Amino acid sequence: MDGQDSAEVGSGREKASREQWTDLGQRVVARRVELDLSRAELAEAAGLALRTLGDIESARRFRYDRTTLAKLEKGLQWTPGSITQILHAWRDLMYPRRRGRTDADVALEHVMRSPDLTDAQKARIVQLLIAEQEAFQRQQMSRAQDLINLVGKADDD
Repeated sequence: MDGQDSAEVGSGREKASREQWTDLGQRVVARRVELDLSRAELAEAAGLALRTLGDIESARRFRYDRTTLAKLEKGLQWTPGSITQILHAWRDLMYPRRRGRTDADVALEHVMRSPDLTDAQKARIVQLLIAEQEAFQRQQMSRAQDLINLVGKADDD
């Protein structure tokens, strides 16, 4: 494969990290489950080999032809370029103050690499963990607003 066609190599772009490929894999599984597709059904719909899709979902490999990733985007009904955004910009856009792996990242990676779970079980656990993370973030935002209101009232007195 020509390096110019690789998603790992880009003009002036850094290589995506293992963590970013793991994030992508988790998002692919979650989207596949959201679309109510089995891995085989998505692979067929996207025109991908079942093994290739499995490698992407489990972050076993970190280099794919751009055409492969474009097929996956189409199969997942994602806009073109979504995978590149996830691989190269997602962490910085969504969590600009976070650097490195969080406990949640480690937990999600552990689930994705567990050989004792089926894809459906992994996807369900990932969905539950993501829902818990989102609920926790909402709770933290609410608590922050409560503190802002409390300190604001105290300063007004």
